[in-house]
Amino acid sequence: MKKLMVMMVAGLLVSLPGCVGDGSFTDDIMGPGTPPPDPGTPPGTPTASYTEIATTIFEVRCTKCHSGASAPLGLQLNQANAYDLLVNVSSAERSELFRVEPGNPDDSYLVIKIEGTDPRLVDRRMPRDGPPFLTSEQITMIRDWISSGAPRN
Repeated sequence: MKKLMVMMVAGLLVSLPGCVGDGSFTDDIMGPGTPPPDPGTPPGTPTASYTEIATTIFEVRCTKCHSGASAPLGLQLNQANAYDLLVNVSSAERSELFRVEPGNPDDSYLVIKIEGTDPRLVDRRMPRDGPPFLTSEQITMIRDWISSGAPRN
């Protein structure tokens, strides 16, 4: 039995491409010395940081209404306040949903409000007065940030 195991392990090692003694990658398809392909952005990595979203979307697009003491439902979206008023905070309109639920953009009320297509939407999509002004790329940035856990960086 022991001899069979040794033969199986030896056969496996011979049949697999891998690293040679100097650490360089070898593969019959890629050629000797060719490194493995870059895996790209690891899953769960946001396409934008909270700071980028706050400065390029919230500050530019949302603070026209969502600022100061008169901010609707107390939701101030200036960079200094937005994170603490969004992440893991129950929505004033749908208290069973967080405004931003880290890791879950589909159940984050912020996404529901900016996309405006979910049947759980109360009132209207944002912005209230006028056509949608977030691009699909901006919405994707917000969704990706939430999907990655809504980090505060």
